[in-house]
Amino acid sequence: MSIYQIQTKYRDEFRPRFGLMRSREFIMKDAYSFDVDVKGLEESYQNMYDTYTRIFNRFHLKFVPVLADTGAIGGNGSHQFMALSEYGESDIIYCEECGYAADQEKAETKPDTYRNDEAELPKEVVATPCEGTIEDLAKFLNCSPKDIAKSVLYRDLAHKQLVLVLVRGDREVNEIKIVNALDCAEFELVLASDEDLKTLGTSAGFMGPIGLNVDKILVDEELVSQKNFFVGANKKDFHIKNVNYGRDFTGEVAQFRKSVAGDLCKECGKPVKMERGIEVGQIFKLGTKYSEPMKCTYTDDDGTNKPMVMGCYGIGVTRTMSAIIDQYHDDFGIKWPLNVAPYHAVVVPVNYKDETQKNVANDLYKKLLDLHVEVVLDDRDERPGFKFKDWELIGLPFMVIVGKRAAEGIVEFKDRATLEKKEVTIEEAVKLINEAVKSI
Repeated sequence: MSIYQIQTKYRDEFRPRFGLMRSREFIMKDAYSFDVDVKGLEESYQNMYDTYTRIFNRFHLKFVPVLADTGAIGGNGSHQFMALSEYGESDIIYCEECGYAADQEKAETKPDTYRNDEAELPKEVVATPCEGTIEDLAKFLNCSPKDIAKSVLYRDLAHKQLVLVLVRGDREVNEIKIVNALDCAEFELVLASDEDLKTLGTSAGFMGPIGLNVDKILVDEELVSQKNFFVGANKKDFHIKNVNYGRDFTGEVAQFRKSVAGDLCKECGKPVKMERGIEVGQIFKLGTKYSEPMKCTYTDDDGTNKPMVMGCYGIGVTRTMSAIIDQYHDDFGIKWPLNVAPYHAVVVPVNYKDETQKNVANDLYKKLLDLHVEVVLDDRDERPGFKFKDWELIGLPFMVIVGKRAAEGIVEFKDRATLEKKEVTIEEAVKLINEAVKSI
């Protein structure tokens, strides 16, 4: 690649967005496995899991493999490889104690035991002339948002039904868990319209499960053991106090809330943490979902044609590059890890028109090439500061600056990762770079 091509590519594509860099093209590495039984699939799946782990470790990515929802692709098991990033599109729930990790869509945590040891009190209707958020209602009622059950009405287009979902007031609804419970696609689950609410005889902000004529009620498990909470009375400006699951209403129970940092791990009971992540890879156990309808079969020992048991595996190549840049950059530009850098080093003569600097730079460049170091020679007729800033932006691991002391055999060696600069001999510069590259 020429200097001009490098300069143009990195300036146009990386400089505007090297937080979470969005590539202009998304390149995927896809693979599939075909086995004769589930045991074979498990072995193939584990092999790819281990392979992906080694790949991302070699990239020096800070990542977490997490349990993931299979989504539209389907199957009966999946893991995502999530590169940690505050700019990531997904929340990761993980436990440092036992190693449990899952994305938000799949994560399960233990239910909180808030107010589960009280005696059930008689329910009563209370006036709540308060339109606004759960927090506003809690302030009006002089209680915690935890004391209020949040009711959200959805329309399940796949099964043509209205579904009421209840979670504790301080929680958010996990719509993927609702989709899975209803066995519908994501696009088939939509929020109910004002007309739907009007037909049911209720209104937003005052909706509740008691006496509401919906097709299905889904209840988050935390509300099952909690005593004496508030729900909407399905009448404007009114709520019902001291409502209890089982006595006053029922429904299908599961975790329908989003997990958050501080929830207790379902495996070991310790508090979990939450971080953002960029999905750089995902693997799936497809089973026979695609092989059966496509008649992808093999002939068994008894002569019977049986569907192959499939797995699917993908790495987002451009996403991975974005994640590396996101984790390795500073205010000056990219800081490529040595083993994934587009080049290992750059030789920058301060003044390429100076015959001594030109000869030393050319000689240094050739020595590094002979040692199989991937190196660039910056022979542009530009100001030194301009060139230095360019290479800080591009972020090659090592920069060797050939300047006024070139005639003495002295150059300046700069480590991009640390920004440390020091004067060394030409031989020392070659040795430093060569040893670093051989250690990859």
